[in-house]
Amino acid sequence: PQRVMAMGGHLSDLAIEVEDVASVLLECQAGETHFPVHLHLDYIQRPPRRGCQIIGEAGRLEIDLAATTLRAFWNGVGQPELHEFPDFQRNQLFLDEVQHFLACLRGEAEPVVSLRDGVVSLQVALAIRQSLAQGQVVPVDYAHAR
Repeated sequence: PQRVMAMGGHLSDLAIEVEDVASVLLECQAGETHFPVHLHLDYIQRPPRRGCQIIGEAGRLEIDLAATTLRAFWNGVGQPELHEFPDFQRNQLFLDEVQHFLACLRGEAEPVVSLRDGVVSLQVALAIRQSLAQGQVVPVDYAHAR
């Protein structure tokens, strides 16, 4: 993202020391085209919802992380395609991540995420945090990611 705008904070009675609601608008760019990406994260909605929507000209994808399903809605098609993953083991993601990290430490594998990608992710997170604190649009500074 080139710029971010975030609103939210610690808005509930939850006994946690972090923001419990954040709504973030990121201005992204692909070639000459600028487009918005909206993130909404919260700990307070019940029942909890964990998912993602990708919306484009040809249709929409809806990912439900709790139900481990993917629905594809295509323009001009009445019913969505449903893909279910009943055998998906969420905990395996974390076990695989630790295994890969240890393999990298032993020199047996290359990191999936580069140092540069990690710095970029941190720069975006810091810009979001700054926007939350200041209540204004913040440009993302990629100077340290080069």
